[in-house]
Amino acid sequence: MRNFLLVLLVALSAGCASPIIKMTDKYESGAYIKVPTHVRALEVNGRVVRTSLITDAITLEVPAGRTEFVYEYVNIFDTHHGDDHEEVRSGKMTVIFNAKEFNNYEIVCQNPDSYEEAQKIVKNIKTHLLHFESGIKTKPVKGQIEERFHGIKIMEPYEELKHWWKKATQKEKDNFLKWTKDQ
Repeated sequence: MRNFLLVLLVALSAGCASPIIKMTDKYESGAYIKVPTHVRALEVNGRVVRTSLITDAITLEVPAGRTEFVYEYVNIFDTHHGDDHEEVRSGKMTVIFNAKEFNNYEIVCQNPDSYEEAQKIVKNIKTHLLHFESGIKTKPVKGQIEERFHGIKIMEPYEELKHWWKKATQKEKDNFLKWTKDQ
């Protein structure tokens, strides 16, 4: 019986750990964004974040460099003395920042205690991205940035590859070559 309780305790504590969702490639190191339970991660650099329907706080591993993180406030409240539930959801918000490899970030977002309070503040909810190492706060813009590559002309695939190869660092080139060998 004692061993069973020990195994159960270890399993429960492992289940409570914040899962890490990798948004980086296989050979790429990244930065980490802690996302609380009342915030839903939607996209990182145009890639959809896939999470289970019921999630605790999560941690995203995002690529180093310019990062666009799209998220929204979402919370479900008991109403009518627990007989019903109402969801409060903000609009999409995008925070753009320069993610530094192995650095830690956190989305800080208001989390009202009641449905009525949430309805009042949801339009102008206070939120920001906190960089742990420096303490710098980055405020999001409302909505989602649609034109990520504004100003870049459309090129044929080979021309586009050459364009980005010239702009890549040596480490990015090495990672790309490793990736092509695995494909």
